[in-house]
Amino acid sequence: MRQITKQIKIKYSEKDMLKKSNQNISLDIDKNKNTIILLQSDVSNILKNIAIYNDEIKNLSMNFKINIFDKFIELISFGIIDYKQKHLESLGEIKKQIQKLENNIIQKEDDISKEKIELEALHLEQNSIANKIERIQSEIKKLENQFIQKMKIFKNKLLSFQNKIIILSIERYINSYIKTELVTELSHILYNQEEFITHKDIKHLINDVIQFNSNNKLWIDNKNKLFVKNERINEKVFFDTIESNPLTKKQQEAVLINENNNLVLAGAGSGKTSVIVAKVCYLIKKEVLHPNEILILAFNKNAQEELKERFQEQNIDIQIKTFHSFGRECKPNCVNPPLNPKSLRIF
Repeated sequence: MRQITKQIKIKYSEKDMLKKSNQNISLDIDKNKNTIILLQSDVSNILKNIAIYNDEIKNLSMNFKINIFDKFIELISFGIIDYKQKHLESLGEIKKQIQKLENNIIQKEDDISKEKIELEALHLEQNSIANKIERIQSEIKKLENQFIQKMKIFKNKLLSFQNKIIILSIERYINSYIKTELVTELSHILYNQEEFITHKDIKHLINDVIQFNSNNKLWIDNKNKLFVKNERINEKVFFDTIESNPLTKKQQEAVLINENNNLVLAGAGSGKTSVIVAKVCYLIKKEVLHPNEILILAFNKNAQEELKERFQEQNIDIQIKTFHSFGRECKPNCVNPPLNPKSLRIF
């Protein structure tokens, strides 16, 4: 998912850059259009001026007459003043202005042609960018669909894990072994995608997973405290009847707390044997352990026999040995080659 997210970000960045380019091109297109309009307006004005000059020429030609007075002025000026020549010069000047305006029109039309070519090129570029944006949008949609599918799988895994830890915390005490298994399982789920655990689409659904991932010790401690509290209530009959006397609060805690290693400090006659019997019966009842997985070690044969009697009363068959007998069974297997147990003596 991390790789997909990175690709989506890159595509969005490309899309934004193309959109910006497209906006700039749109501005250039508007500028070109305005330039063409202004040039066309200039041409129109020039044509109007040419028409005015042509009318002026026409009027000059139609209205040109030399009267007797003008002839007299020409004679006494000895040809210095020539009204016909002046007339022709005026016409020539106007024609020069017309020619200048016509040349200006040619230049303007040439500019308009260039602007139109540039405008066409801008439109082509704009269409090309629009196609690229459309293609990128399609790629983004495809990547987002992939992300949604992967997020769905990720969410389902997290929900399954959350369901597992919640049920587990209700059914049993979570010890260090179980904690290690859970932490390992969650780390596999979150591998390379831990940041998505707080994604807006799933974070409200997996509060327990988020808390567990943030501080698993605190989460487990709180759940274990709640488990002990609830289990005292749920198994009240069990704790009141498993032995001749109801178990005390501390004895119940010793039964319910099922860490990897549990140290119970108690004096003589305080109910240690009752705790052992209750704990074994509880673990078997809750199917935490099978009878074949349990071994009880006693310091002497009297304690061993007492424990056997207690478990026989509960119809439970488990291994109960003294430390010496258990060591005697183990010792032959600790050397190479194995020893014959009958050759060993206890001193």
